[in-house]
Amino acid sequence: MSFDSEEKMYEMLGRYITGLEDFCLSIQDRIIDVLTIQGLRNSDVHEIILEGLTAAPLLSKLQALVNSVVAKNEEEKKVFSKVFSQFHEIIEQRNIFLHSHWLPFATNEEGALQFHIAGSKLGSNKNGAATKISNPTVEDFEFSIKRCHDARHQLALIMRIVLGYRTLFECFEINGKVLKVKYEALKPIPSE
Repeated sequence: MSFDSEEKMYEMLGRYITGLEDFCLSIQDRIIDVLTIQGLRNSDVHEIILEGLTAAPLLSKLQALVNSVVAKNEEEKKVFSKVFSQFHEIIEQRNIFLHSHWLPFATNEEGALQFHIAGSKLGSNKNGAATKISNPTVEDFEFSIKRCHDARHQLALIMRIVLGYRTLFECFEINGKVLKVKYEALKPIPSE
């Protein structure tokens, strides 16, 4: 699949970056919320602790805080692990999208210009060189933007659990190996 214009390629990349940064800011805000709930209310200290941390270290800190403050047993840690593993996947994809060398190009398909974007990111693993090649489409970007949006809602669910407004199993459950997110738990809690 191609893009219908060169501008659309850059628009989709920009929308993705905005969605991802919103997700990262949500991670940072949830860390600050947990620290505040635990008695560390000085915003200057929050800033000093979080300054310079990129997406992966922020996410690791939040996961450790949530497991330390909320998870009561191994079963709950397993559910949180499943929730956070999908966040780690978003960040892994981020590294490809944001740190690739992008090559936009056009082809003439049936008399119409079609625009494409190809990216490569050098890498290695235990077997040697492992360059990552990416040829994202509009659909790939839309999917990734939606994942960032959904992740922000899931972080909001985690915060409801941390605050004691919801239980873990009111927000998430694992059926087999599949994580089920109960977005209805984002609705206001009726007062009694």
